[in-house]
Amino acid sequence: MPRAISNDLRKRIIDCVKEGVSAREAGRRFKVSPSFAVKLVKRFNETGSYFSNKVGGYKPFILSPIEKDIINLIENHPDWTLFMYVENIKENHNMKIHYTTLSRFLNRLGYSYKKNGICNRTRQT
Repeated sequence: MPRAISNDLRKRIIDCVKEGVSAREAGRRFKVSPSFAVKLVKRFNETGSYFSNKVGGYKPFILSPIEKDIINLIENHPDWTLFMYVENIKENHNMKIHYTTLSRFLNRLGYSYKKNGICNRTRQT
């Protein structure tokens, strides 16, 4: 994934456009794509900021409202896979989540599931 363009260069592009140069010309002048310069200027005009946005991330609290239900589900069905838990949450709580979201949430709560010798899930703490 390409790196974000530095905030210093972003500021210089904005300053150049403020002096009356078109966004496309400013992009060419600073050797960035003209479309980046146009989008940067548009964003600056709308928000007043030229800083780059945060990329990626994880929202750990999306499952917090149903934490007790998830714990009860795991304790009542310890042999289910993450995919089965996700399907149950989707059906019972109308929440479409990815299995990695559930995995991270469970790891944060201290649950870590490994297979034992007979392929059942066991809780390791």
